[in-house]
Amino acid sequence: MDASVGSLIKDARKDHSMTQAELAQKVGLATITIRQYESGAREPKFDTLRKIAQALDCELTDLVPTPSSNPIYYQRISSNLSEDEKKVLKELDDDILEARMDDIEQTAYEYRQRLLEAFYKLTNKGKEIAVQRLEELAKIPDYRQDFSKLDALMEEYKKYHGIKYESTPRPPANLDE
Repeated sequence: MDASVGSLIKDARKDHSMTQAELAQKVGLATITIRQYESGAREPKFDTLRKIAQALDCELTDLVPTPSSNPIYYQRISSNLSEDEKKVLKELDDDILEARMDDIEQTAYEYRQRLLEAFYKLTNKGKEIAVQRLEELAKIPDYRQDFSKLDALMEEYKKYHGIKYESTPRPPANLDE
């Protein structure tokens, strides 16, 4: 879904149980201006978005789409952004992508640790049965990892950082082979 800046401002404002008048006062704008932003009648300037984000105690990226989070909307507004503003959004994009990659890596690490801790407690016979059970689970579609989202994230990360990532380890397509 392509959320507009106005709808994102409105959602964040409501999440903080704040009226348009309260937000306008905190940011130093007229209430009608906030109303126009939220309705899409006007687009806030980048500096104004920073002030709104600060007033709502949220991240700038919660209010403005970055190049990868909403490319269609970003393309529409990018002609109104200065080079410095584009650079800030690109850096925010990089930070978001890097944080997502860190989360994925941390989750994978935690699962590996749990698996290894349990595995090493088993006898050789138990280890063989554990491997068989994992192979059985990996054949069930509901339990198979969907790598398409991870692949897309990896491609974004590589593109923005100009680095190479090793391909994600995957089970063979046909586990019976």
